[in-house]
Amino acid sequence: MRCDDVLLELGSPATSEAVRAHLEGCAECRSTAVLIDLAALPPVSSAERAGLEGLASATQARWRSQEHRRVEGAGRWQRLAQLALAAGVGALLATGALSWRQHRAGAVSPSAVTFQLVALEVPVLPEPELDEPNLSDDEVFFEVSWPQPTEGDL
Repeated sequence: MRCDDVLLELGSPATSEAVRAHLEGCAECRSTAVLIDLAALPPVSSAERAGLEGLASATQARWRSQEHRRVEGAGRWQRLAQLALAAGVGALLATGALSWRQHRAGAVSPSAVTFQLVALEVPVLPEPELDEPNLSDDEVFFEVSWPQPTEGDL
């Protein structure tokens, strides 16, 4: 048996006689087997096995109870938002109805409202002193001409 075959079988729970014989003669495989034994997890006890078997149902039940609480909490906020929206719409309709009623009764008419105009003083700023611009004829009077097409361009 080769060392590679032994290493493959060392991870399995049952070892064959050929593996044991190879381990007696090969020091490297023996040290690897010791390391694998040290790194291995202890066997699962019956209490742990029972807990693992019921883990799926317990996890589902816990998730459902938390989901129910989360949805219930969201329902409260949603209900509160709906009530606030209904109160806002009601206040808007009531304000419109009251102002229309007062307008129809003549309590407030547009001609009765007066505005007072207030004159504001605008400060007069002195005109800025401008120096004579130093413009040459080239900067002021220039032409832009586009080249005329020649016979070869047409």
